Amino acid sequence: MKILLAYIKIFCYGVENLFKFNIGDIVVYKNKEYTIIQGVCAPAWDLIDKPYGTRLDCIHQFNFKKKKCWYNFKHAFTFAYRFYKGYWFDIWMKNWSTIEMLKFTLKNSNWCNFGDR
Repeated sequence: MKILLAYIKIFCYGVENLFKFNIGDIVVYKNKEYTIIQGVCAPAWDLIDKPYGTRLDCIHQFNFKKKKCWYNFKHAFTFAYRFYKGYWFDIWMKNWSTIEMLKFTLKNSNWCNFGDR
């Protein structure tokens, strides 16, 4: 039961991440496609134009939009899935009982908070 709850939590975190910006996402800025290459000072991101190699530094996230394409959805979901499965899954399994996991899953107000952007 605890494993199932952990996988449900990881799945929901992956779906939440679909609407957030991630390094490697394709975005549209001034009607051109760019790739996010750095986000150290978010909400300002560094972008690069793949064909020409033109780099734009510190573009605020309100000035561009995440392109809705299969690559971005897959990339965002797998980015979150690998993070939570790789780092948090073992911690949850070792340190939490099934009851604690159920309480955290149901009580967490940000759980499955879709479309925040």
